[in-house]
Amino acid sequence: MVGDRVATELTGEKLYVSQRAIEAGSVLSPCRLWSSPGLAADDLSHMKIDYPSVASIRNLRLPNGNFGVVQLTMIGRQSHKNSQTISYQILIDFRGFPAELPHAYVRSPDDSQIMHCNIYHSDRYPFAPRISLCNVCIGDYSAAFSGLPKDRLQRLFCYLNQLQYALSNPNTGDTARSV
Repeated sequence: MVGDRVATELTGEKLYVSQRAIEAGSVLSPCRLWSSPGLAADDLSHMKIDYPSVASIRNLRLPNGNFGVVQLTMIGRQSHKNSQTISYQILIDFRGFPAELPHAYVRSPDDSQIMHCNIYHSDRYPFAPRISLCNVCIGDYSAAFSGLPKDRLQRLFCYLNQLQYALSNPNTGDTARSV
Protein backbone atom coordinates (compact mmCIF):
# COMPACT_ATOMS: atom_id res chain seq x y z
CA MET A 1 0.00 0.00 0.00
CA VAL A 2 1.11 3.50 -0.78
CA GLY A 3 -1.01 5.84 1.28
CA ASP A 4 -4.52 4.63 0.60
CA ARG A 5 -3.74 3.22 -2.89
CA VAL A 6 -2.63 -0.28 -3.86
CA ALA A 7 1.00 -0.22 -5.03
CA THR A 8 0.18 -1.91 -8.35
CA GLU A 9 -1.94 1.14 -9.30
CA LEU A 10 1.26 3.18 -9.25
CA THR A 11 3.28 1.02 -11.67
CA GLY A 12 5.53 3.27 -13.74
CA GLU A 13 5.17 6.25 -11.38
CA LYS A 14 8.09 7.77 -9.48
CA LEU A 15 7.81 7.01 -5.79
CA TYR A 16 9.91 8.57 -3.07
CA VAL A 17 10.44 6.32 -0.08
CA SER A 18 11.92 7.55 3.18
CA GLN A 19 14.64 5.68 5.05
CA ARG A 20 12.19 5.14 7.92
CA ALA A 21 9.70 3.44 5.57
CA ILE A 22 12.41 1.19 4.17
CA GLU A 23 13.52 0.14 7.65
CA ALA A 24 9.92 -0.48 8.71
CA GLY A 25 9.34 -2.76 5.73
CA SER A 26 12.55 -4.71 5.91
CA VAL A 27 12.44 -8.37 6.78
CA LEU A 28 14.90 -9.56 9.36
CA SER A 29 16.23 -13.06 9.04
CA PRO A 30 17.23 -14.96 12.16
CA CYS A 31 20.77 -14.07 13.16
CA ARG A 32 23.11 -16.97 12.58
CA LEU A 33 26.73 -16.95 13.61
CA TRP A 34 29.03 -17.17 10.64
CA SER A 35 31.08 -19.79 12.49
CA SER A 36 28.26 -22.13 13.55
CA PRO A 37 29.84 -25.48 12.55
CA GLY A 38 28.56 -27.48 9.63
CA LEU A 39 26.53 -26.66 6.58
CA ALA A 40 23.32 -24.78 7.39
CA ALA A 41 20.09 -25.58 5.51
CA ASP A 42 20.38 -22.20 3.77
CA ASP A 43 23.94 -23.05 2.65
CA LEU A 44 22.70 -26.38 1.25
CA SER A 45 19.91 -24.60 -0.64
CA HIS A 46 22.46 -22.29 -2.27
CA MET A 47 24.63 -25.30 -3.18
CA LYS A 48 21.68 -26.98 -4.93
CA ILE A 49 21.63 -24.19 -7.52
CA ASP A 50 25.05 -25.16 -8.92
CA TYR A 51 25.04 -28.78 -7.74
CA PRO A 52 21.46 -30.15 -7.98
CA SER A 53 22.71 -33.61 -6.98
CA VAL A 54 23.79 -32.45 -3.50
CA ALA A 55 22.20 -34.36 -0.63
CA SER A 56 22.92 -34.35 3.07
CA ILE A 57 23.93 -37.51 4.92
CA ARG A 58 21.21 -37.64 7.56
CA ASN A 59 23.00 -39.65 10.23
CA LEU A 60 25.88 -37.13 10.22
CA ARG A 61 23.91 -34.07 11.34
CA LEU A 62 25.58 -31.99 14.00
CA PRO A 63 24.06 -31.22 17.44
CA ASN A 64 23.27 -27.66 16.23
CA GLY A 65 21.11 -29.11 13.41
CA ASN A 66 23.57 -28.29 10.62
CA PHE A 67 24.73 -30.91 8.14
CA GLY A 68 28.14 -32.46 8.78
CA VAL A 69 28.61 -34.34 5.50
CA VAL A 70 27.03 -33.99 2.06
CA GLN A 71 27.24 -36.00 -1.12
CA LEU A 72 27.27 -34.58 -4.65
CA THR A 73 28.41 -35.33 -8.17
CA MET A 74 31.19 -33.33 -9.82
CA ILE A 75 32.61 -33.69 -13.30
CA GLY A 76 36.39 -33.85 -13.59
CA ARG A 77 39.13 -35.14 -15.85
CA GLN A 78 39.97 -38.79 -15.86
CA SER A 79 43.72 -38.11 -15.56
CA HIS A 80 46.53 -35.84 -16.66
CA LYS A 81 47.09 -38.22 -19.59
CA ASN A 82 43.42 -38.55 -20.55
CA SER A 83 41.28 -35.43 -20.99
CA GLN A 84 38.00 -37.36 -21.06
CA THR A 85 35.61 -36.33 -18.32
CA ILE A 86 34.29 -38.56 -15.59
CA SER A 87 31.60 -38.17 -12.94
CA TYR A 88 32.97 -38.30 -9.42
CA GLN A 89 30.59 -39.02 -6.56
CA ILE A 90 32.03 -36.85 -3.78
CA LEU A 91 31.48 -36.78 -0.03
CA ILE A 92 32.43 -33.47 1.59
CA ASP A 93 33.08 -33.28 5.33
CA PHE A 94 31.77 -29.90 6.50
CA ARG A 95 31.89 -30.62 10.25
CA GLY A 96 34.47 -27.87 10.90
CA PHE A 97 33.19 -25.45 8.24
CA PRO A 98 33.29 -22.43 7.94
CA ALA A 99 36.16 -21.92 10.41
CA GLU A 100 38.07 -24.92 9.01
CA LEU A 101 38.76 -26.09 5.47
CA PRO A 102 36.32 -28.85 4.42
CA HIS A 103 37.66 -32.16 3.11
CA ALA A 104 36.45 -33.99 0.01
CA TYR A 105 36.51 -37.72 -0.68
CA VAL A 106 35.68 -39.71 -3.81
CA ARG A 107 33.11 -42.43 -3.18
CA SER A 108 32.92 -43.55 -6.79
CA PRO A 109 34.41 -44.56 -9.10
CA ASP A 110 36.22 -47.25 -7.16
CA ASP A 111 39.87 -46.71 -6.19
CA SER A 112 41.06 -49.20 -8.83
CA GLN A 113 39.39 -47.13 -11.58
CA ILE A 114 40.73 -43.74 -10.50
CA MET A 115 43.63 -42.44 -12.58
CA HIS A 116 43.59 -38.81 -11.39
CA CYS A 117 46.98 -37.92 -9.87
CA ASN A 118 45.45 -35.65 -7.20
CA ILE A 119 43.17 -38.28 -5.66
CA TYR A 120 44.73 -40.47 -2.98
CA HIS A 121 44.27 -44.23 -2.78
CA SER A 122 41.33 -45.40 -0.70
CA ASP A 123 41.32 -45.45 3.06
CA ARG A 124 38.73 -45.56 5.84
CA TYR A 125 37.74 -42.42 7.74
CA PRO A 126 36.05 -42.06 11.15
CA PHE A 127 32.89 -40.41 9.77
CA ALA A 128 32.28 -43.35 7.37
CA PRO A 129 34.21 -46.34 8.75
CA ARG A 130 32.53 -48.96 6.52
CA ILE A 131 33.17 -47.18 3.22
CA SER A 132 36.47 -46.96 1.36
CA LEU A 133 36.97 -43.35 0.32
CA CYS A 134 39.69 -41.59 -1.67
CA ASN A 135 40.78 -38.21 -0.28
CA VAL A 136 41.01 -35.40 -2.86
CA CYS A 137 44.12 -33.21 -2.79
CA ILE A 138 43.14 -29.62 -3.61
CA GLY A 139 46.64 -28.22 -3.30
CA ASP A 140 47.99 -25.72 -0.80
CA TYR A 141 44.65 -23.99 -0.25
CA SER A 142 44.46 -23.85 3.55
CA ALA A 143 46.09 -20.42 3.92
CA ALA A 144 43.96 -18.91 1.15
CA PHE A 145 40.81 -20.34 2.77
CA SER A 146 41.78 -18.98 6.20
CA GLY A 147 42.31 -15.54 4.65
CA LEU A 148 38.81 -15.37 3.17
CA PRO A 149 36.28 -12.98 4.74
CA LYS A 150 34.09 -14.41 7.50
CA ASP A 151 31.23 -15.01 5.08
CA ARG A 152 29.76 -18.53 4.97
CA LEU A 153 28.61 -18.44 1.35
CA GLN A 154 31.82 -16.91 0.05
CA ARG A 155 33.87 -19.56 1.84
CA LEU A 156 31.54 -22.32 0.63
CA PHE A 157 31.69 -21.34 -3.02
CA CYS A 158 35.43 -20.56 -2.97
CA TYR A 159 36.03 -24.06 -1.58
CA LEU A 160 33.73 -25.71 -4.14
CA ASN A 161 35.45 -23.75 -6.91
CA GLN A 162 38.87 -24.95 -5.71
CA LEU A 163 37.64 -28.55 -5.51
CA GLN A 164 36.14 -28.36 -9.01
CA TYR A 165 39.38 -26.82 -10.31
CA ALA A 166 41.47 -29.63 -8.78
CA LEU A 167 39.25 -32.32 -10.31
CA SER A 168 39.30 -30.63 -13.73
CA ASN A 169 43.02 -29.78 -13.81
CA PRO A 170 45.25 -32.63 -12.60
CA ASN A 171 48.46 -31.20 -11.11
CA THR A 172 51.40 -33.54 -11.69
CA GLY A 173 53.58 -31.28 -9.51
CA ASP A 174 51.54 -32.16 -6.40
CA THR A 175 50.60 -35.80 -6.79
CA ALA A 176 48.63 -37.95 -4.39
CA ARG A 177 49.10 -41.17 -6.38
CA SER A 178 51.38 -42.45 -9.10
CA VAL A 179 49.64 -43.08 -12.40
